[in-house]
Amino acid sequence: MKILGSHINEKRVEKGFSIEKLAELALISSRFLYDIENGKRGMSLPTFIRIKTALDCSSDWLLDGCENELL
Repeated sequence: MKILGSHINEKRVEKGFSIEKLAELALISSRFLYDIENGKRGMSLPTFIRIKTALDCSSDWLLDGCENELL
């Protein structure tokens, strides 16, 4: 969870979003997002999808830190 949280944080900062802004876009509380980013809490699949959509990035990047190419 810490790695996933750090990837979310990295992409959030890259996009110039505050915790509050990303939480609003993902329809979660800013405290919950803070806990996710710090590896203290997990999240449901729908929450993961809302976060990745708000960050406009792939699931692969959030999970692995890289984009996987289809062969």
